[in-house]
Amino acid sequence: QSQFKKRLIQKTYIALVHGKVAVSEGEIKVPVARSTFNRQKFTVSAMGKPSLTGYMVKGHYSLNSQPYSLVEAYPKTGRTHQIRVHFKHYGHALVSDGKYTGRKRFKKDIIWCPRLFLHAARIRFTQPTTNKVITAEQDLPKDLQDALTKLTKI
Repeated sequence: QSQFKKRLIQKTYIALVHGKVAVSEGEIKVPVARSTFNRQKFTVSAMGKPSLTGYMVKGHYSLNSQPYSLVEAYPKTGRTHQIRVHFKHYGHALVSDGKYTGRKRFKKDIIWCPRLFLHAARIRFTQPTTNKVITAEQDLPKDLQDALTKLTKI
């Protein structure tokens, strides 16, 4: 818990987002707050808490002339829905995100991707008593791998 508070835990997520992310790597640094219109959602707000997500584009894809980008996301802060809110704010909502993608887009997404395309791929931390660095990794699940195979790499 202490390492989380001090932001020493390194987390890596894999996400498929709408659109072609133009900059191959960078940081999204905008504050996130609970939405005043829908208490179950979060939004970018000047009144929000500081939030930082690093990212790296791993590939560009296409389906029915629609571009997509596969990204690794590295949240430096741990805000609720941070990755989803950050990418949505910059016009790259996550695939099959029923909460932050528009209704029409979501209905089209779930035809070929049955769930939110966001995967916790890796976590790295220091074991507190031995000071050994521990890394736990998990491959992309089969359902998300299957969704990716429906796209054409560009």
